Amino acid sequence: VLTEGNVTAEFRRIRFSYGTSDAGGHLDDGGTSAPTFTDCIFEYGVGLQGSTYYSYGSTRTRFENCVFQHSYATKSAAVYINGDTLPAFIN
Repeated sequence: VLTEGNVTAEFRRIRFSYGTSDAGGHLDDGGTSAPTFTDCIFEYGVGLQGSTYYSYGSTRTRFENCVFQHSYATKSAAVYINGDTLPAFIN
């Protein structure tokens, strides 16, 4: 998933599996976007920076009741946070 600009998309009860990307295996998030993920599972992601999530710019992404599992990143962990981003991880 790539979100940029002023995106405010909502994702609910989705399983994201086997995502691969240099910047965030499942989610590359930038600009001033503010997507929301609720009750989602992110698994088996592979990324150079952030196996699941890579953020930059001034994003305000929200993860509520989400699971991050079985993923691998070369240069960081499941989440790579950069710039003025302010993600929220709840539960």
